[in-house]
Amino acid sequence: MSQFASFKRLCCWAGLTPGNNESAGKKKSVCITRAGVYLQPALVKVAHAAVKSDKSYYEIKYEHIYKRRSKKRDIIAIARMMLIAIYHMSVTCEVFNPSDLYKIDMTQEMID
Repeated sequence: MSQFASFKRLCCWAGLTPGNNESAGKKKSVCITRAGVYLQPALVKVAHAAVKSDKSYYEIKYEHIYKRRSKKRDIIAIARMMLIAIYHMSVTCEVFNPSDLYKIDMTQEMID
């Protein structure tokens, strides 16, 4: 991971960032870039599997994002979250421990 200066560069290389096609203040397209021919589809499939599992961290995140966006954008957002987590785990050599997992569990208990 030393080849990438930050997680933003890694996400751009993997093709999980929106394209910036803007002219005269008008956005023409916000589709994701066409990079990451092998990594991007693999991460999207993993994101689909994580969203389908019961009460996983990413499934709860997906439900929160799904209220505001479409299905395809949500899956790309989850895939990007996963890639960022992988980057930070490999750089810091720490285990996956989401800091907001406890907050999510507490809000779910309040709703139920």
